Amino acid sequence: MVLILQKFDQYPTRRRLLAESRYTDTPPLLTFALDPGGYRVETEQGQVADRYAEVLDALPEAPEPGLTREELKVATGMKMWAVRNALKEMGMGGPIETTGGGQHHDPLRYRRRTQERACEVALP
Repeated sequence: MVLILQKFDQYPTRRRLLAESRYTDTPPLLTFALDPGGYRVETEQGQVADRYAEVLDALPEAPEPGLTREELKVATGMKMWAVRNALKEMGMGGPIETTGGGQHHDPLRYRRRTQERACEVALP
């Protein structure tokens, strides 16, 4: 099992725990926060995907090339900041993957992972 703990710069009391395991019941993403009463779970990967279902539905599935942020903004009618937040929350071990170099003539493109690819990510 591999665990990665990430901080949110804008939220000093929130953390994201990413997990990759050969066990299928291990949640791939867990976001939690420190309250005066202790730690509480904010979202699991399924809840994040539900919250951003509109973005996820607009994304093509691999092996299609994917959509840029601007194309997603047009396709969903969402504000750019909302598209960026959705992609950030669903990325890294979640239901989406990126292609492209992130340069002017080779922008990042986002697409849904296939079930087979999701299993490869979850099973090292």
